[in-house]
Amino acid sequence: MWPDGRARRTRNMKRITLLSVASLILIAYSFAAVPKNDGQFWAEIDTTANIAPRTTATVLATSRIGDDLPNPALSGGGLQLDFVDGPWALSGGALFVGVRNAGTGATTDVQLPLFAVTYSQKMAGVTISDRNRIEQLDGIPGSPTRFRNRLSIDFPTHNCGPISHAFVDDEGFYDFATSRWTRNRAQIGVGLPLTSSTEVQVFFLRQDNRSGSPRSLSVIGTTLKVFL
Repeated sequence: MWPDGRARRTRNMKRITLLSVASLILIAYSFAAVPKNDGQFWAEIDTTANIAPRTTATVLATSRIGDDLPNPALSGGGLQLDFVDGPWALSGGALFVGVRNAGTGATTDVQLPLFAVTYSQKMAGVTISDRNRIEQLDGIPGSPTRFRNRLSIDFPTHNCGPISHAFVDDEGFYDFATSRWTRNRAQIGVGLPLTSSTEVQVFFLRQDNRSGSPRSLSVIGTTLKVFL
């Protein structure tokens, strides 16, 4: 029988292998011949600080670069407040972004107030969460309101070198103006701590839209998280 340490390393290698296979399947699928598909790079910086007991404020900045689009395809930032009470989290805030039209290159300034409720549970070190978010796109004709539901699974990766955890999630977008689900966004990635208070997350994301252009996105992205 192998020593416990060797057995743990073997189990972790199996997990990494499964994660790698899943990533390759997603990447292969995303780069298949899909009409109006665009490859993009997304970068984001989130800086979070405690402002009261169980309450944090996050300032974020984001930018998106596309292969065949006027760039940046999207850029902006915003502020989000989060209040946590046990397994529940209440979030509110606003984003301010400039969105480029895929055909003309014209920029539309969008204000995006948002509110979200998230329920999370941890089981055997694995965190499962469900986020329900309402947001309004002020600046888009008609100021449409949409609902977003995201299911996430985050699990630790012990003895995996620089990787501290891995995550996978899937999110659906419901448009109240058209009364239908209009978008799906699936993501898989890993977290790499840089210091005790900073972490960079690297992920692959696939987004499919029922209308608009581009109809599909294949995204490689990074998120730098800073905790003050």
